[in-house]
Amino acid sequence: MAKLGGDHCIFISAVEKTNIDELKALIYKEAKRVFQIRYPFHNFLY
Repeated sequence: MAKLGGDHCIFISAVEKTNIDELKALIYKEAKRVFQIRYPFHNFLY
């Protein structure tokens, strides 16, 4: 997936607990982007 060049790829490890916060931030950022597109006049997430 990382070779595709997208910035939506984060490698995580549940055992070592690495990059979990980065994954949460990416999910929130993407959800916020979709929410702003669907509801442009509602400021719930921003």
